[in-house]
Amino acid sequence: MTTSRTRLAVMATVLGLIAVLGVVWLVKSATTGSQNTSGSGTDTSAARSTAASDATDGGTTASGTTTGTGQTTGSGQTAGSGQTTGSGQTTGSTTGDGGRTPGGGKTPGGDKRSISVNGLRIDGNGNGDGCVTFINKTSTPARITGVSFTKVRGAGDPTISSDNAAHCDGQQDDDADPPCDGLRLIEGKQCQAGAVLGPGAHGHYTVGAVASYTFVCDNAKINPCDHASEAGGPPPSPQNPVSISGESAPLPTGLDVGGTPPDTPPTDDTDPGNPPQPVNPPPGGTPTTPSPPEQ
Repeated sequence: MTTSRTRLAVMATVLGLIAVLGVVWLVKSATTGSQNTSGSGTDTSAARSTAASDATDGGTTASGTTTGTGQTTGSGQTAGSGQTTGSGQTTGSTTGDGGRTPGGGKTPGGDKRSISVNGLRIDGNGNGDGCVTFINKTSTPARITGVSFTKVRGAGDPTISSDNAAHCDGQQDDDADPPCDGLRLIEGKQCQAGAVLGPGAHGHYTVGAVASYTFVCDNAKINPCDHASEAGGPPPSPQNPVSISGESAPLPTGLDVGGTPPDTPPTDDTDPGNPPQPVNPPPGGTPTTPSPPEQ
């Protein structure tokens, strides 16, 4: 009886070991199968990626260079017309225009096309005392590069210069019109200029003020940029502006200078061609008055 029980115990133990080994084998098999499946999926994705890359226009060569328009060589730099070479720097033009900038290659801040147009609407009125007010009556901001003065009427030939409106009335006020020289004069705004006369000036003078101006046009529609087409080439644009420069029409103003010229001789009412004659007595004595006839 004891022998039978021992045999049963041994058999149960063996069966238990076999069951444990079977479970371990099954777990190991399942784990190995999962890893194989994952690897197979990765390989499949890589193969698909490679196939998609091979299907790209132009195909892929052994060195990794993509041929056709927009070729990629080396590490993907661009050269020529849409081609990539080097470290990603782009040369030429990706639009296939050979690197040309629209509008003749001019860019803002570079060399601008320019024309000269005199008599544009930079005008205003004279204020007296040699001062004038200029008003920008165009539709574009203007740069006033300077104001010059010339004599219209007056004695002698004194020097005339600009003092940039320093002596003009109101220049010390906070709301005074700014001096014109070098000013960017916005459309509709105004500025002042003033003239002073040098030694030898006397009496009343009329002087004409002329403003020199420059406009930068990025269109050909508004005044005075409608003149920009005279520069030739493509229409003006922000990438290819046109500069218009010139001088305004003379703006007259009067001024009075006191004193007399230094070499003016004294004047009188005597006519040099008919001087007064002295009254001389007749020979032999004083003049006599004839007596009336006797009755």
